[in-house]
Amino acid sequence: MRSQVSSVFVPICTFAVVAFFGSNAGAATGAQYKVHVKKDSASIPRCTTDPGLADSEDAQDDLLVDIVDNAGAEVVAPEELQIAARDAAAKVERIGTITTSERAKSFRGSFAGKTLVVTGASLSCNVQLEQKPAAAEPNPPASDTPTQHFAALDDEALVYLQSTLKLANHGIEGSEALGRKIVLYHLPGGAPAFPIPSHVTEKDEIAIKVAAPKDAIVQIEVSSCDAVPGVRVLGTYADVSKIAVLALHAAQRMYVLRGNDKTLSCANSLAYKITVTDGSNVVSTTTTIPIDPIYRISWGAAVIFDFGRPRQIGLKDRPTTDGTGTEKYVSQTDDYSGFRPIVLLALHFCGLNPRKWNVCDLVAPVVGADLSRLSSGFLAGIEIMPYSGIGVIGGISVFKSDVLDPAARVSVNDTFSATGTVPKSSAFNREGVGAFLGVAVTSDIFSQLSPAK
Repeated sequence: MRSQVSSVFVPICTFAVVAFFGSNAGAATGAQYKVHVKKDSASIPRCTTDPGLADSEDAQDDLLVDIVDNAGAEVVAPEELQIAARDAAAKVERIGTITTSERAKSFRGSFAGKTLVVTGASLSCNVQLEQKPAAAEPNPPASDTPTQHFAALDDEALVYLQSTLKLANHGIEGSEALGRKIVLYHLPGGAPAFPIPSHVTEKDEIAIKVAAPKDAIVQIEVSSCDAVPGVRVLGTYADVSKIAVLALHAAQRMYVLRGNDKTLSCANSLAYKITVTDGSNVVSTTTTIPIDPIYRISWGAAVIFDFGRPRQIGLKDRPTTDGTGTEKYVSQTDDYSGFRPIVLLALHFCGLNPRKWNVCDLVAPVVGADLSRLSSGFLAGIEIMPYSGIGVIGGISVFKSDVLDPAARVSVNDTFSATGTVPKSSAFNREGVGAFLGVAVTSDIFSQLSPAK
């Protein structure tokens, strides 16, 4: 479940991000900042800044992101990197992307006093850059805003998670088919420490943990977590019935994990707010996770070939023996039932997630009904679903066969001269038992295939 961060990159190649930022606040020109991000001997990304500030060519700020190896030579990005800037109000502005075919890219804009955020598939980097000092104030006092404070805490907390706890992802135990136990780790700023797993479902149990300084106050408020229904049915009978990168420093504070001990199983969505108070600094962050619905029963429609041969008794016409006319006689047929449209119900033991098929959805027991002979019998079998919503079915069909009334004292092929119909009844017997094969779809797929009225 857990893997070291170092395993994501080629061991012989580390990378650095060289960023040039400037300030245009109160000056005719912006300033350039250089930030280098490299992995140390423990394969942990660390951030250092060069002393001194240079002016940009005009009032706008310059940003250059350059990927280099340990020798300082430019190399292509080992993974796609997203470049963004976060201001003091925690508003994040996307700047651009460095693809795996690029060595460097330049950007221009207003970035003074913002936090540079570089993220990839396996890292999250944020670096706080100060504004260029005004000429009248050569040595302005350094300010520590809540955004700067928690940016530093986030850096230290990620070191704690990766180095001390040896975590490279959220905690996930179990399988998607049967349900997982998921521990979501968050930084002191409230943001998830790692990417949220895709396709969280109603079968999953979720715990929320925050890596925060030992003396910080952590509050977690869950604002949305609907109760999971006992049995959810996919579709309706009406549907189918129509078929008739980060600056890391050695953490000086002691960090601990805080959170709710009780796990959550939610329907629709899980929304929660994390509030962390560290001294006089307070930050609140809200996270919303969509929850995939799980269905234990699903309606479906199918077209099958029924190999059953239930006996059918009725009256037919034939020439009289003297050839002068016709007469009614008792006929019997036992042809294959043939191609039939049916509706069916499937039982999904593991719970069906239409948004993501898994191997436990491959086989499901089904029962079916032929709407043209609804009161005469049923079908039962197995559905094999290699893709979500579409499968093949097979099993047995059991339908009633016609039986002549013994009191009528008439047999098959006898001339029937009485008025009305042949005295008969229907009964389950071996003549009405057969096999069937067909193709089935769930009701949501069938609704999309059916022409709209």
